[in-house]
Amino acid sequence: MSRYTDRYRTPSPLFPNASPTSLARVLAAWETLRNLNLHGYRTSAAQPPSTWLTKIRWADGRSSGRSVGRGTTCSPFVTQATALAYSSSTEEPYAPVLSDGRALPLIFSHAANGVLKPDNRVHKKMMDQYGMTMADNEWPRPIIFFNMGYAVEPEQLRRGDAVHIDWMNGGGHAVFCWDVHLNDRGEVDAFLYVSSNGSMTNGGFGGGISVGGTSRGAGNLISLEGEEYRVHKTPLFVDDERYVVEGAWVTWDDAVAGKLLTDMRGRPKTRVKKVRKLAAARFHGVDPSQVPLYAMGQDQPGPFVAAKPASTGAVSVPEVQTKQVLTAEDVATVQRRLKLLFLVGWLKTDVGKVDGKAGRMTTSAVIEFQRAQGLRPDGKPGRLTMARLESVFRSACDAPQAKKYLNPGRPGGLVFASENWQESARLYFRHGVVKHGGSIELILSGEDLPQRSFGVSLLDAKSLRPVGGKDIPLSCQGARTSIQISLPESVSDGEIIAKLVGFDLETEAPLRVLPGGL
Repeated sequence: MSRYTDRYRTPSPLFPNASPTSLARVLAAWETLRNLNLHGYRTSAAQPPSTWLTKIRWADGRSSGRSVGRGTTCSPFVTQATALAYSSSTEEPYAPVLSDGRALPLIFSHAANGVLKPDNRVHKKMMDQYGMTMADNEWPRPIIFFNMGYAVEPEQLRRGDAVHIDWMNGGGHAVFCWDVHLNDRGEVDAFLYVSSNGSMTNGGFGGGISVGGTSRGAGNLISLEGEEYRVHKTPLFVDDERYVVEGAWVTWDDAVAGKLLTDMRGRPKTRVKKVRKLAAARFHGVDPSQVPLYAMGQDQPGPFVAAKPASTGAVSVPEVQTKQVLTAEDVATVQRRLKLLFLVGWLKTDVGKVDGKAGRMTTSAVIEFQRAQGLRPDGKPGRLTMARLESVFRSACDAPQAKKYLNPGRPGGLVFASENWQESARLYFRHGVVKHGGSIELILSGEDLPQRSFGVSLLDAKSLRPVGGKDIPLSCQGARTSIQISLPESVSDGEIIAKLVGFDLETEAPLRVLPGGL
């Protein structure tokens, strides 16, 4: 069950189209802003005043310009990074644009920074214009509001995800996820973050944009020289064991809080810090199956590459080889999860039919998944592969494009249409008789229905001529769907049938329409 409300997970109806970016663009935005961040973590109360590192052009001719000082804090950083990742320009002024061509409005910045005030006349006007409320006034909800991303559970975090941290002392921090630690179930239980990091003392102090825990010289990644911060690694945001060791690992999980993580490439110097709660969103266009899990043993630092043949000497993560006999239902579970990853575009290989038989197509899909996860590509779903698959599958379930394949009421929770779905489908009226001018429920059911919208035509049962004008939309979700149909006034007596437009499927028995006086 999600920890988020339906409202939090739902984009504004004014922005029905998803707007994608990429992890590469997000990382490039961090690097650009880091290069500008000479004064580190500084606030508008600093001397010189600091907040904005670059010029951004928003919708309706509005803009935000560079501050005098070259510093920034957490919320302005994540706002600017998002603007750069969606910018149609490669230089100042950066101009974030959504997929439908509309410029991103300034209210995105206000909400991401949590500064909206309903008693402010300008803010109130913008809130009314876009239907935004104070519930949207916190990072990363604006990403979901403008349909730039979707909510993800903390257990599914990956690099580049937008995260809001509520500290145990009541403070907050707007960040991105940098790296994760997985438990034995393949779920995230702790993570490292990227933000502008420091303290608020005397207008702000600290290294600024960095991996948390390294902003004050840890690992010799950033140092203060005179009045400016110098970065000793270019590019800064690439995998490095120093991040694992020096970084500030945080968790919401009591089972991990206060402990030293010992099962990674490097051993962190500090214990995992407990946070009160998290909220997270993932940008559309970021494929989590291609995001490296460096701390968990990615075969080499840097961008992910597929595992090489053993003869080259490359090392990949081995499975724990214990005797494990998979039942037909176990294989079917693997197939269902791989099938969903294929349908949402996270896997290129289709497993074919979900039948519980581990054939050639299933083995090929398992191998592709293992390579994407840095596991030994042997095609055998061992315990580690199963754990990783479960984790990635849960993340895929949160992707908007997956909703049409999900049906919690069915075994396995999934619906996959087969080519012969019409053979088992039924279209029927709930009752056989209705009075003139009344309404009737039309039902479509079947085990393998395509999860899509259909058009329904009402026809005279004898002449098969259309009655009632326009086709009726019927949206299919799950194994059974229904719609209440108001009969057209022109149908005063006789019998009618319903038929799916473009298919041979029609109601099994006609509906008898009685004159209104009877």
